[in-house]
Amino acid sequence: MEDFERIVEEARRLFEEDFKKYRVRAMGCIEPLYNIVEREEEIRISVDLPGVEKEDIKLTLHEDSIVVEGVCKKITPTVRRLSGGKPLYYSVRIPLPTKVEEDSARARYSNGILEIILMKRKRGRRIPIE
Repeated sequence: MEDFERIVEEARRLFEEDFKKYRVRAMGCIEPLYNIVEREEEIRISVDLPGVEKEDIKLTLHEDSIVVEGVCKKITPTVRRLSGGKPLYYSVRIPLPTKVEEDSARARYSNGILEIILMKRKRGRRIPIE
């Protein structure tokens, strides 16, 4: 009986995920592809935002994630297919693998690729003894 309940729960979860993706696409909003590379002192995140102008990108850094939002106003055959001719919205919340220095955040956008560079927060600090 436990196996049956587990299978039913997994099927329900998969259906909800697929339905959510369909509903989001129907509203003209999709989650862009992204990649995270963690190095010794930094985290590099690249996000695919094809057709978006630099001015139409919004980045919000939170304690444990970064939110990337963008609007594609260019109507191309792909955008028309995905959004029915309306502006296409990209939105994704990317979880960060570790704490970062908020003041060190940098981003650049070129040819549909947004690159975000975040410096990792130093672990601890030395305390002088008097």
